[in-house]
Amino acid sequence: MKRRMIVPATTFVAMLAGSVTAADDNQARDWAAGCQSCHFAGGTPLPKLHGQPRDQLVGKLRAFRDGTQPGTVMPQLAKGYTDAQIEAIADWFSRAKVSQ
Repeated sequence: MKRRMIVPATTFVAMLAGSVTAADDNQARDWAAGCQSCHFAGGTPLPKLHGQPRDQLVGKLRAFRDGTQPGTVMPQLAKGYTDAQIEAIADWFSRAKVSQ
């Protein structure tokens, strides 16, 4: 009897965890969309963000935010992101395919 109760509960928790991950990924994609307005795949001298290493992107965004990396627009934009948001955005771009 107890075994039957554990299996459905475990399945429910696993499904719930999967949906949180999907929701988090959707949120990261939404945050990354703001970056893409300037950092799109072609026609700009700005670096493309798609496919860059996660740790490299995290470092750059934190440096802009913390004022150790100079820039024109990026220091102001990066100040609005928490560490968790920066990590989510960097993770999303590191996994994203380059769009044309």
